[in-house]
Amino acid sequence: MKRADPIIALVFAAIVAYYAATPGIFEGKASGDGIDGFLYLKGIVFNHSLDLGVTAPDRAAHLALAPEVTGHVANPVPIGVIPFWMPFYLLGLAIQGLLRMPITGRSTIDYWFAGVGALSFGLAGAALLFALLRRRFGLGAARFGTTGLLVATPLAWYLVTQPLYQHATAFFAVTLLIERWDAWRERPSIRDVVLLGAIGGIAMAVRIQAAPWAALVGIDLLLRAPDVRRALRLALAFGATATIAFAPQMLVWYWQFGAVRPPQPPGHMRWSDPAVVEVLFSTRAGLFPWSPVLYLAIPGILLAGRRWRALAAVTGIGFALQAFINASAWDFHASYTFGARRFVDGGFAFAVGLAAVYGAMRAQWRRSATAALWLACIAAAVLNLTLMEAVRTRRLWDSAAVAAPASEYVRHLGGPRWLAAALGRTGYPFVQPAGWIWAAVHRASPSTFEAVVGNYIVDRDFRMRNFLLHPAEVPVALGSPYRIDDGGARVRVLFPMQNSEPLRLSIVGSFPRHDTCRLAWNGRPLDALPRVSAFSARVPADWVRTRSRTNELTIEGLGEGATLDRIEVGVDPWR
Repeated sequence: MKRADPIIALVFAAIVAYYAATPGIFEGKASGDGIDGFLYLKGIVFNHSLDLGVTAPDRAAHLALAPEVTGHVANPVPIGVIPFWMPFYLLGLAIQGLLRMPITGRSTIDYWFAGVGALSFGLAGAALLFALLRRRFGLGAARFGTTGLLVATPLAWYLVTQPLYQHATAFFAVTLLIERWDAWRERPSIRDVVLLGAIGGIAMAVRIQAAPWAALVGIDLLLRAPDVRRALRLALAFGATATIAFAPQMLVWYWQFGAVRPPQPPGHMRWSDPAVVEVLFSTRAGLFPWSPVLYLAIPGILLAGRRWRALAAVTGIGFALQAFINASAWDFHASYTFGARRFVDGGFAFAVGLAAVYGAMRAQWRRSATAALWLACIAAAVLNLTLMEAVRTRRLWDSAAVAAPASEYVRHLGGPRWLAAALGRTGYPFVQPAGWIWAAVHRASPSTFEAVVGNYIVDRDFRMRNFLLHPAEVPVALGSPYRIDDGGARVRVLFPMQNSEPLRLSIVGSFPRHDTCRLAWNGRPLDALPRVSAFSARVPADWVRTRSRTNELTIEGLGEGATLDRIEVGVDPWR
């Protein structure tokens, strides 16, 4: 048996120390969706119920969750974390009992112990990942890939600050699936396939987003079978055990909703309108802006295919599927988040890319190249840690709160003025090339992309569920769009929109020569009602572009002495 690698052991020790030294955020190690997942533990041990209305009526009221047709208040998060966290939760209760502490089953101490379970399995996933990378790419590459993932991506946040989100545990389950598939795929026995199916089903029960990884493993096993009979046996073994392992989640859904379906309402997934640019490049929780080390990982996945085609194929296709699925979600930014958290589950893919880049550069240029890679990794880790601490201590908004220019981040954190000024002129380098392309299309400054793409004038993040079920209940929203003066009497205003829906515009200001003013939306003239102090106009739904396909309102003929104070934007009740 191989001894623990000292470099990886040191990284693990630093992560454990960070967990112990920091209290987490908000309620401690549990917050947001992490509270809901934790409440399964309390419900089973103390309330003997999975009904959120029984286990935590205050939480159900906060989320505005009403009983379903079954009469139960559904917990919106998956149930698959219970076997992973329960032993640690019970250990915490036992220690509190021995110390004669008051036991509620839902205290910061209980959160902390359950979080240790998520941390432990997350680090176990990293150990499995290190074994996989070492087997395929060598020791140095395995160190680089594993370390880069642990310290320079959002995985670090979900190990130590919000471990009771499901991501760290899902990372373990997905990594276990991929590592065992890679080890067994040359000559898989029926036993191996049964175990892989079970692991895949468990991974889906932790987070349903693991389904593409399980499907890719199953497809690869099927394609490698030497004949049709063998393929059918493997497919049956894999599919049956995956279904059995996932069955507890399906039973919970049926108990909650009276049907086997996920908790998201219809319309949550927008398959025909994915926010691909936003999910990859927006400063609102975009993958590359918040984890720039991944600029090395993506080409690395392609490099991995030179020698390890199957691993590179599953990794690359899986990443593409994850990007498309995450971009198709209504809230592509995942609401409260640090970085692009929905990519954490399949984080092994980025480590594969980092390891492949390291191996290729070491073979070509040896020590100078690997030293440069480690310097880049250290810089990315420093950036990641700085942002983690700024968000944890609430000196900075979370990743999903807003899209803002990098220069604004620097100013907000008290950084050097010269850096803020430079970023304002050139744009943030880690939203490129998307930012430069978008700026050229819209004839805007490079940093404008950072403030626009991902922000929506009518943004229904926290009212998402209510809107999808009852669209008419959404209130009229007021927006402050992004204005670009083209000189003289012409103004362009950028309107990023979440939905194609009819809009009502009110342009407020002073327009002495209002009879000469002309309005256009994406180049189409608008019928406007002109007044001295305001213009009003309606925009049909089919004229409204969504997601990163930003709309432009053009106002021409303002004339001398005209002022534009604000533009009020609302959803037109007339449809």
